[in-house]
Amino acid sequence: MDPKAFLLQKFNATSRERIDTALQEGVDALKLLLSKGLTETARSFNPQQKYKHIRLQTMPP
Repeated sequence: MDPKAFLLQKFNATSRERIDTALQEGVDALKLLLSKGLTETARSFNPQQKYKHIRLQTMPP
């Protein structure tokens, strides 16, 4: 199949449902970001974050 035709074909029902869900989550995240700020939005969308702080270590030359 031609790559253009593949990319431009219509989504099947399962894919369309997943896309709609992802778009709605994006809209919800943006609304929360604008009303509550970055920290609250991150907490809301990443409730099971295991590491509160990630520290980068530099290796000696």
